Amino acid sequence: LALDISGSRGTRALGPGGRIEAAKFAIGEFVSARENDRVGLVVFAGTSFLQVPLSADYEVLRELLPGLTPDHLPQGGTDYAAMLETASRAFHDADGQGDRFLIVLSDGEAHDSRWREQLPHLVERGIRVVGLGVGTDAGDVVPDGTGGLVKDERGGVVLSRLAPETLR
Repeated sequence: LALDISGSRGTRALGPGGRIEAAKFAIGEFVSARENDRVGLVVFAGTSFLQVPLSADYEVLRELLPGLTPDHLPQGGTDYAAMLETASRAFHDADGQGDRFLIVLSDGEAHDSRWREQLPHLVERGIRVVGLGVGTDAGDVVPDGTGGLVKDERGGVVLSRLAPETLR
């Protein structure tokens, strides 16, 4: 699993907990339905980190989920290339010959297209990517973490929308 914890995940479009809480809920439900599958967790924003290596022990994942916030990683933004590299390494480091799925929970907002270069490598390794869009087409304003809103270089409030084309 790859969880986008970038600042835009704090928008309230999907309820009081925002997109990140909706994604964490989906992960919890997914893990609850697993039995003997190995599941790992990559968290990403402007950088990427393997939070939980592939394992059939889901308890560590369940314990870590509540504490994951946009402040968990030191760099803002959304770096899909770094996330794909981290996930690819996690699959490479794990033993086993089973099916390999990378489930990405994100709003799909990409700041560059470098990540596309990773796709042939994933296909070669038999890693199937499933993008789950967490957000809305209408979008919402992005909180800045201090009670205000993120603004662009002209002073306008930043609106974050679901970008399904990236997830496709």
